[in-house]
Amino acid sequence: MAELVKNDYVVYYNAHDFAEPLIGAKSVDFSFMETVYFAAHFSAIVGVRSGMMELVLEVKDVPCLAFYKNFSPVNQIFLTSREVMAGFSLHHLPIKNKDNVIEKDAEDGNFSLCNATLSFLSQKSRIFEL
Repeated sequence: MAELVKNDYVVYYNAHDFAEPLIGAKSVDFSFMETVYFAAHFSAIVGVRSGMMELVLEVKDVPCLAFYKNFSPVNQIFLTSREVMAGFSLHHLPIKNKDNVIEKDAEDGNFSLCNATLSFLSQKSRIFEL
């Protein structure tokens, strides 16, 4: 996070359950409607695949790095991150521009959120928003 802020990226995170704040990032707690309004100002989006991300990509053509994690056991159903990617890929949805979406397996032993994000941003040369 510090590396992004140091390089003049503006970083937002829409999560209210972090035990500690993300140093240098701006915490927001948006509803779906607020997210759609705020998305008008996004230059890129990076984060865990979520319904919020899906909503933004359906209304705005914005570069996106989505990463997938194991699906926690809800109703005794467990899906690996690869199964989640296969079943819930953003490429299966009516989003504005599928070519602008990169999807990564966050459970892959070689995955690094920092490296993936910096690589994505260097390719896009855009402001980063999470």
